[in-house]
Amino acid sequence: MPRRTMFALALLSALTGCVNAPPTGPLVEYRPGEVPVTRPVKCPATYILTSTDQPTGEPPLAAHRVSKGEWLGFRTGEDGSAVAVAPGYTLPLLPGAYRWEVVRGSVPTWRERLWCEVRGRAAPAVGTAALVVGVCGVSAIGPTLVLAYLWAKKYDNTHAHPNPTRPSAPEARQVRRPPGGPRNENPAPLTV
Repeated sequence: MPRRTMFALALLSALTGCVNAPPTGPLVEYRPGEVPVTRPVKCPATYILTSTDQPTGEPPLAAHRVSKGEWLGFRTGEDGSAVAVAPGYTLPLLPGAYRWEVVRGSVPTWRERLWCEVRGRAAPAVGTAALVVGVCGVSAIGPTLVLAYLWAKKYDNTHAHPNPTRPSAPEARQVRRPPGGPRNENPAPLTV
């Protein structure tokens, strides 16, 4: 029984991989004098750009819905200043400290993330399996039909026999009696 449980867990892990939780705290931070960093997003959600110097309650500088695998962060602009980067979006920043944070209410539930991960990984596997089954099925059915046709043709009794001197099946079954000869209705039993 433990072996089955281990196998089931290994299979589930292979299908789902890691269902990443949203980051706790900022995803990426930038401080003056540090090298700007850009990171891939591991959990789809809405991320907001905020300044560490801005007072509490002020709206964020930017908000973006980012999918898993897209990049979010900061880079150095042409003039050497920091630039906030999101998919299809750049924003030159004034000197200061900034961060990209996740909006908690925008994160899908654990089950939704698991379902998306399984669906994303299983779809190519199901397509490949269907292709393999289809190719194997056609490969097996084609020769089987050819063999069945050849077998039926070999044992087909509807055509005339190729040897014209040999009687056909209905004629061979008839008992030949001499014309006008006596019929022995009660033959004597055979003794050995």
